[in-house]
Amino acid sequence: MSYLMISPSRIAASGPPSAASGAPQGKGPTPAAAQHVFTMGCVDSWWGGQGYIIQRLAGAVNYDTGGAISFSIHPSGELGDEPVIMEGLKDGTIDMAALSTTKLAPLTKVFTVLDVPFMFAAPADMLDFLYASPTKHTAAFEAMLEQAGKDCKFHILTVSMTGRRDFVSRKPVTSVDDIVGLKMRLMANPVHLDAWEAAGAHTMTLPWGEVYTSLQTGTIDAAEMTGTDYLEESFGEVAPYWMGTNHITFTSFVAISNKAWDSLASEQQSILKADAVSDGYLDSNMFMGLSDSLLRQIKQSAKVMTFPTDEELTKLKEKVLPAMLDKYSGDIGMDVIAALGEKDAVINKWYSSHK
Repeated sequence: MSYLMISPSRIAASGPPSAASGAPQGKGPTPAAAQHVFTMGCVDSWWGGQGYIIQRLAGAVNYDTGGAISFSIHPSGELGDEPVIMEGLKDGTIDMAALSTTKLAPLTKVFTVLDVPFMFAAPADMLDFLYASPTKHTAAFEAMLEQAGKDCKFHILTVSMTGRRDFVSRKPVTSVDDIVGLKMRLMANPVHLDAWEAAGAHTMTLPWGEVYTSLQTGTIDAAEMTGTDYLEESFGEVAPYWMGTNHITFTSFVAISNKAWDSLASEQQSILKADAVSDGYLDSNMFMGLSDSLLRQIKQSAKVMTFPTDEELTKLKEKVLPAMLDKYSGDIGMDVIAALGEKDAVINKWYSSHK
C-alpha cells in the first residue's frame, strides 16, 4: 500500500502533472489536511500500465484541487482481483480504480466495440474514436461512458489505450494459416473467444499465472499478449514464435464509486473529470509509443518474429470480422460500424450488405 499525500516539495520537483492539460486549475497543494482521501487501486504493479495511470491521475488531481483530494494507492491487487474491486466500486467500499475495460463485459455491452479484434484499422483510429482533442472525449464516446456507468453502477471517468496485443506460439507460426488448429489461451471474455474460434484456433481460458507453464508443457500451443508481458515474464523461452497481428489495442478505464463522486463539490467533480480525460489522452499516446518501441526487444527475445503482410491480415480479418459483426452488431451499434467501415474495407463490405 502506498499513501499519496503529495507535498509541495514533491510537486516542485516534478512539476504540476496537468498544468497544460486544459483542466480547471486549483491553487496547488497546501499543508492543510485533505478534505477527501480516496482509496484507489489496480491489479497491475506500481510501475505497470494501470499503476502508472493511477499515480499520474492522483498527482494531477491532488495538485489541481489544492490538496483537497488525496489518495491512498493500492497497486498489485492489494484490494483484490478485478471482480472484487468492481464490486467494491459498486457498493462504495472502494473509491476509485483503474482496471481492464474487457473485465466490464459481464456488466455492460457498451464497450464491445473495443473488445472485437481488428475493429480498428490502426491504433490511431481507436484514439480518434475515443478522443476529440487532448482534453475531451468525442461526444459519441462520452455518451458511451455515461451509459456504461449506469449499467455498472459506478462512474466511469475515462478510457485510455494501454498497448497492442499480438500472437505468440510454442509451435512454428509464420503465416496466419498456421493459427488454424492451435490450442490457444485467451482471457475469459466471450468476444475474444469467438473471434479466435472464427480464425480457426481451438480456444480455452486459463488463469494468467498458468499460461507460462501451460505453454512449457504443451497444454496450450499459443496465446496473445502485450509486448511487456512477453518480455517481462520471459515468454520467449516457451513461446519463441511471435507474430505481429496487432489485433487489438488493450484499454483500461478509470472509475469512481457513486458514493465518492457524490461526496465531491461540483468544481471538484469537474477537475477530477478533466484531469482523468487529459491524462488518459497522454497515457494513450505514451503507451502506443512504448508498445512500438518494445518490438526491438521482442526481436531479440523471440526465435522467429513475423509480421503478416497486408494481404494475410485481410485474409484473417475476412475470417473474423463478418462472424463477429453477425453476432455482436447489436451491442456495437450500426452507427459505430458505419463509421469504422469508412476506414476498413472488410467492415464496410459487411455494413453495406446489412444496413
